[in-house]
Parts: sequence; C-alpha cells; structure tokens
Amino acid sequence: MREADNTTARPYWLKNSLGGLDGFDYFSTSNIFFSNGALDPWAAGGVAGQEEPICQLDCPNVLIKDGAHHLDLRSANPADPESVLEARIQEVQAIARWTRRGARRDRIDL
Repeated sequence: MREADNTTARPYWLKNSLGGLDGFDYFSTSNIFFSNGALDPWAAGGVAGQEEPICQLDCPNVLIKDGAHHLDLRSANPADPESVLEARIQEVQAIARWTRRGARRDRIDL
C-alpha cells in the first residue's frame, strides 16, 4: 500500500483480468489472429512473441515490429512499414483459411 495516495500496486492485474501469457487460457479457442504492435506500451501484456501454441486450432500470433495500436487494421498508407504489410497479408491468408474450412464443413453437414 502506498500511503501517499492510498493506492496498492497490482502488477499482474492486466494479465489476470484481460488475458495474456499468465492470464486467460485461449487453448479451447480457434480462429483468432493475435497481432501485436511492438511499439505499443502494453505489448508485454499480450501474447506477442509466444512460440508455443496459443489455442486449439489456427491462431496466428504476429508481432508487428514497426507497428502500434491497430495499424494493421487501418487503411493502407504509402508510409506503412513492411512489417505491417506482411501482417496484413498473413491476416488475409488466415481469414481465407477459416472461411474455406467453414465452407467445407457446411457442405459435409448438409
């Protein structure tokens, strides 16, 4: 407890409350694209750079070296760094895989 302002430090609150390496268990999920900008101050609280599988099926995990908060999800800009362009390609490829897999599953279930 810090007496000067009556506060208590909670260094693991973000990970435990919102997920991350020590928080939420994503292993029962699938089809999530984890993109993290290395320039984000909160990048250390996410799954960026984790090498072992994060989830049960197809959850790409990309650390965007020259990116920050949702830069990969914004409109293209001539100033976009190469790492953002590469992340966008991987995102499109992942979504294409997921939709193809879903379409195959739908045909089989009919």
